[in-house]
Amino acid sequence: MFSPQCINFINTCLTKEDKQRPKYNKLLEDPFIKRYEMENVDVATYVCSIHDDILKLSPSPSTCEQPLS
Repeated sequence: MFSPQCINFINTCLTKEDKQRPKYNKLLEDPFIKRYEMENVDVATYVCSIHDDILKLSPSPSTCEQPLS
């Protein structure tokens, strides 16, 4: 589902030891970020499509209406 470059970037961002985790300026140089830096991406449309897919897979609201404890 996700490209190897995406997985690598996320894993790098999630490095537990902060001393080993790259700083923001280094992360911005990652090939995954550079690849999409110049590409025109419609984020709103993408988020809406994901939201619609989630709603299709979610149980009906009536099954989720339980008070939070």
